[in-house]
Order: sequence, then structure tokens, then C-alpha cells
Amino acid sequence: MDRRRVVVTGLGALTPVGNTADEFWTALMEARSGVGPITKFDASVKNAQGEFLYPTRIAAEVRGFDPLKFVDKKEARRLDPFLQYAMACSVMAVEDAGLDTGTVDELASLLSETLHHEVKRRFDHMMEFKARSDRGLAESRDYTEAMLGLQVWSHKLNLAMRAAAHEGTEEHHG
Repeated sequence: MDRRRVVVTGLGALTPVGNTADEFWTALMEARSGVGPITKFDASVKNAQGEFLYPTRIAAEVRGFDPLKFVDKKEARRLDPFLQYAMACSVMAVEDAGLDTGTVDELASLLSETLHHEVKRRFDHMMEFKARSDRGLAESRDYTEAMLGLQVWSHKLNLAMRAAAHEGTEEHHG
């Protein structure tokens, strides 16, 4: 088996304190907090007894993110926000690394489509187990295993993308 080393050559960041690696670093150096009132949904909803449904009304949300800077309008509507964030950070990292975008664009397009379908399939699978686990703790083990399976798959995809990007740079410079 050929064991290759992966080198991080570019950075991308989308955080509650900055939507680029530079903004993120500046916020860290200034000890700025990204915690604030929840804006993505109404966290002040109360139940029939007048108790809040959510134990908190603050969060560290990504703010001011425009997915159209990274994907087209059709894809932005189709992708969940966390996938939009992943795509944006990937694009920023590739740009920061100065990689040949022709090679990377083809790979990213293929991986984007694959990732979208695989995450949706696994998410649906997890929700099915979660619904069943609400009826008993024995099935929560299956839910946890499904979640870990998604994490392992995501890690393998990340490694494959890095290796492919590294090969593309070798071909470009070699």
C-alpha cells in the first residue's frame, strides 16, 4: 500500500467571528466573541406551560455568509447550510493554496454531488434510528453507529480530496 503524506497548503475558515481565515485570526487575536442572540430560528418559543422550549437563546452562529460567492443559486438552494459552509471553506483553502483550479474544479464538482447524496442518505438513516431510539435506549446504539459511520465516511472523503489535490499540484509543478 502506497502511504502518502498530506500537507495542508491552504486555509479556509467560516466561523462565528469571521468568514475568512484572516478575519478569524484577527478576531482571535482581539479575543472577540462570536456568541450572540440566536437568529437562525425563533428560540423564544414557549410550550403550553409557558416554559421556553430551548434552554438557551444564545449561540455562536455563522453570520453574514453569502453562499452565492461560492456556489451557484440552484446549488445553494439544494445544499444544506453545513454543506454550503464546507464548500466555501474548501474553495477558500484551494484559493489560499494557489492550486490549479481547473483540476480541482472537476474533482470538487464530482465530490460535491457525491457528498450531497451520501450525507442526505446517511442523515435520513440517522433520523430513522433516532425516531426508533426515542422508544428505547437499545436502539440508540444503532443511531450512534450510524453517526460514527458518517464521520468515518466524511474523514475518508476529506483524505481522498487532499490526496487528489496534492497529486494535481505535483502534476502541475512536475
